[in-house]
Amino acid sequence: MQNVTLKFHPTIQKYTNGLSEHTVKINDLLDIRSSLEYLFPQLGIHIQRIRCGLNSRENIALVNRNKRVLDRNDYLIGKLRKTDTEFYVVPLFVGGGGDSSTQLLLGIALI
Repeated sequence: MQNVTLKFHPTIQKYTNGLSEHTVKINDLLDIRSSLEYLFPQLGIHIQRIRCGLNSRENIALVNRNKRVLDRNDYLIGKLRKTDTEFYVVPLFVGGGGDSSTQLLLGIALI
């Protein structure tokens, strides 16, 4: 188990009752999703809406402290590094083309 601080982007804070950060004790990256849904039911509902396709214009991603968006491979491996002490929970918005569909897949990995 490892303590990890989750820092919420201001637009995500509406789902966390205004909380800007929260520390959780987790085993791996997949535990983050469970923690988010359990601790913040409104965020859990938002995540479910994204998963079901009801909100196709927005997604959620995790960004590590080096400002790198975690991708599908990170979640497949799932392991935390000792340096993984904080993550940012940020929104991803669908744009008008380009490589935005690839970016959205990164957020889906969290969900």
